[in-house]
Amino acid sequence: MFRANGTWYLRTSQSSGAADITFVYGDPRTDFPLMCDFFGTGTDTPVVFRAPNQWLYRNSTTSGPADGTFKFGEADSYLSPLFPLCADLNGTGRDVPIYVTFSGKWRWRDSPTSGPPEHFLEYGDVGDWPIVGAWNGGQLNQTLGVVRHGQWLLKDSLTGGYADRSFRYGDSLPNDIPVVGQWTGTGGGDAPGVVRGSQWLLRNTLSAGYADENFFFGNGFDNDDFPLSWHG
Repeated sequence: MFRANGTWYLRTSQSSGAADITFVYGDPRTDFPLMCDFFGTGTDTPVVFRAPNQWLYRNSTTSGPADGTFKFGEADSYLSPLFPLCADLNGTGRDVPIYVTFSGKWRWRDSPTSGPPEHFLEYGDVGDWPIVGAWNGGQLNQTLGVVRHGQWLLKDSLTGGYADRSFRYGDSLPNDIPVVGQWTGTGGGDAPGVVRGSQWLLRNTLSAGYADENFFFGNGFDNDDFPLSWHG
């Protein structure tokens, strides 16, 4: 969780309880939080995106200044901010910086460095919540998707067009905030989850149905906690 006071609260198990790791990083007035592995260490560390286009990353889950920064991003307009993401789109074990515009334009670079986009595509509609994950458990690279009013629309390749996988899980925003992760810890593909208030409802398959895991952590999105999944 990233709380509106600038404190990060991380838990190392999918269970109710207090945070195992806490630290302060970023400016909650301006920053969008992410957990990324830009350098292939196998561990996600905190990153903040500061509009209009600055990324500030830290190499450990501890308080302190940024270890590195770069500039990447260009919004459709000043009134339509970017949605930043990171994922291993190349199958190298390293996340790359991604941004999605309000109109569904996806842009990314192959490294966490300043510069223009190196890859372009369009997917999704206005109001969709962009997500990334390894939807095919056998593939090395992650791909993209969106959540639209509780409908998960996933792509098996880095292309636009129609969804390759579609199912309903969870409620519409802001009641449910989508999260993605490898909940089973078996090294397979990613699966869906939602955070409803302080309740985490995780499903182990890419399908409609009831939650396979259910626990409480944090204060909830409506109480200024932004949920994050991470690999520690």
